[in-house]
Amino acid sequence: MNKLKTAIEEQVRILKSRNVKFSITSEEEAKRFLTEKSYYFKISAYRENFDYRVLQNGDIAYKNLDFAYLKELSKIDMYLRYMILELTLDIEHYLKRWLIINVTNDIKEDGHTIVNNFLNNNQDINKKISQHAKSPYCSNLYIKYHEDLPIWVFAEISTFGDFLYFFNYYCDFKNIKIPIDNKIINQVKTLRNASAHNNCIINNLNKQISPKNTINADIKSWCKNICPNVNPNYLTKMLRKQFVYDFLALLYCYDQLAKENVKNKKMHILYNLFNNRFLKHKDYFKNNQRIISIYTFINTILSNLCKI
Repeated sequence: MNKLKTAIEEQVRILKSRNVKFSITSEEEAKRFLTEKSYYFKISAYRENFDYRVLQNGDIAYKNLDFAYLKELSKIDMYLRYMILELTLDIEHYLKRWLIINVTNDIKEDGHTIVNNFLNNNQDINKKISQHAKSPYCSNLYIKYHEDLPIWVFAEISTFGDFLYFFNYYCDFKNIKIPIDNKIINQVKTLRNASAHNNCIINNLNKQISPKNTINADIKSWCKNICPNVNPNYLTKMLRKQFVYDFLALLYCYDQLAKENVKNKKMHILYNLFNNRFLKHKDYFKNNQRIISIYTFINTILSNLCKI
């Protein structure tokens, strides 16, 4: 049986029972926020970033946690998602441009045959593309070209995931060195999809990458190059944190693919976000070493990227 929907008053009561304070944000303000701005499930997710103790009855009591802290983290998360989407849209564009230029410059390719061979061997992707006939933004392209799809149309109407699948297929078929390691691109895609679906990004900053996964050597080398004085053990420790690893994979891709002037502009926007808006209520987190250490590490990377 599904749990009964919990009224806003009950949601506040549950938070209070877990030692979440309402000193900065009052209970009435919290109720309005949960009614008009967000919802309990999303806001409560950020509790994972705070220490707690287990009571004798098995309940959890959080330490030094005010509702205002959860509210602020949800806002920071929102700004991060918007910025992640902006950067990943650029990366998607750069990869599509790279591929189309390669096909265009290849005298042995007509831009059609390799796409049709790929789709004939991947009918599930072919079926998904046919769904674009229903989209007012892609229907004209699909109707005109679907019987003999060229790469420049395929790039426009395929999902990012399907495009990446073809991207790897093309590079393997042509024996071309892929510009970015496929595992890194998939990390970026995962972060992009999470942001696009409005998932929480920083709800559990202490979450570790799977012990089965090794840290990508390119990302680690890139970090060392940007911050040559960073302690190797500290770097490894930070890169094993899921959000840090994924976010730095994104920055690494952008650094490798974007033109210098565009890269400098976007990195400065991101740096200003970290050093202005994200510090608006820095006093909320002054006792939270988990948040401080991750913020400091990423901000150091950004500072060096911006040459500040």
